[in-house]
Amino acid sequence: MRECAKTLKPELTPHELESILNILTNRNLKKNHLEIGTAAGGTLCEIINHYKKSKEYMPKFKVIDSMKYFPDQFKTIKENITSHGIDVELVDFHQKSSDKAFRDDRQEIANGGIDFLFIDGNHKMKNVMQDLRWCSNVNRGGLICLHDYSLKF
Repeated sequence: MRECAKTLKPELTPHELESILNILTNRNLKKNHLEIGTAAGGTLCEIINHYKKSKEYMPKFKVIDSMKYFPDQFKTIKENITSHGIDVELVDFHQKSSDKAFRDDRQEIANGGIDFLFIDGNHKMKNVMQDLRWCSNVNRGGLICLHDYSLKF
């Protein structure tokens, strides 16, 4: 089982997480926040709680994840979110691959544009390249972050 499934922590390093939160603090990103690949939801929880503490508004959070990263992934994510005092209804989950979500749900997910895009799904180059299609829906002044990738196809 993946370590994050046990710890429920982000798979980012503390420095990576701090960097993202610092950038979000200084930006006025009120529209959709899309995370592709959420593991146990650790990063998602950190970002939502950051907004709860530092902003007077809450953007709409959307997640695309096939929920096949580890057993009972979706249940684990929901438990992690609620244990952080976050209403699960704040997050719009799309349980499918990024490619399928782009083909089937793009209008719904990107309605109003995306202000923050965090790509951290399947790390193979082919999949990362597919995930990058979502960049076409990022609003001017929006933020795109990618977390690691593999050169394997």
